[in-house]
Amino acid sequence: MVLDTARMMIGPLDGEPVPCTLETLDEEVVRVRVPLESAPEPTSTCAVWFSEGPDGASVIVPVVVGWSQVDEQDRIVDLFFAEPGVPSALWDESRAVGRDRRTSMRIAPAPDELEVYLDSSHGGVTETVPVRVLDLSAGGMCVDVPADRMPTMPFTDGVFQILLPGQVWPCVMQAFVRHRCRRSADVVRVGLEFDEARTNAYETQAERICQWIARRRQEVAAVVLRD
Repeated sequence: MVLDTARMMIGPLDGEPVPCTLETLDEEVVRVRVPLESAPEPTSTCAVWFSEGPDGASVIVPVVVGWSQVDEQDRIVDLFFAEPGVPSALWDESRAVGRDRRTSMRIAPAPDELEVYLDSSHGGVTETVPVRVLDLSAGGMCVDVPADRMPTMPFTDGVFQILLPGQVWPCVMQAFVRHRCRRSADVVRVGLEFDEARTNAYETQAERICQWIARRRQEVAAVVLRD
């Protein structure tokens, strides 16, 4: 299996990735070369992006960072997959899609591939706010919300409408807010976990998300990996 290294990036789970270069890849660990200033801290958790390209979707895989070694202006770092068997799973549609967003593979969609809306309440008035999706898994997602259209605080949970490609009706998911941070004066980034207990027809809707993830994962793998 050969990886197109120009399409590989590394970064925080909910941050901005930077390009890295592949050294080796197997079912449990990927070794990459990273510029010194971009190297993650040992024992921390971050993510590897296997990407179609600048304007395409990415498969995001959580990893645990091992100890690194310095090589001139770079660090060579071993990254251990949170769920072993990632290279095979990229191709295998039968592999279950995990629902723990911190350990399972996620998809960063291509621009305008997904339509997602938040039912936001301001002073008793509810409006539907379009949000930008950074990544989606069966267990949750990360989104950017316009700061001036955030729900009235404290914002601890919400209802999200997720329209998948080729679908007529959106998935309507209740979600807990697991973290949020101010990205700029105009944008708040929010990490969400889907609420199984309060979401109607949760299993059916989660299965629709899983089917899209599995299909999109294979499409990315076909571009990024080859035998």
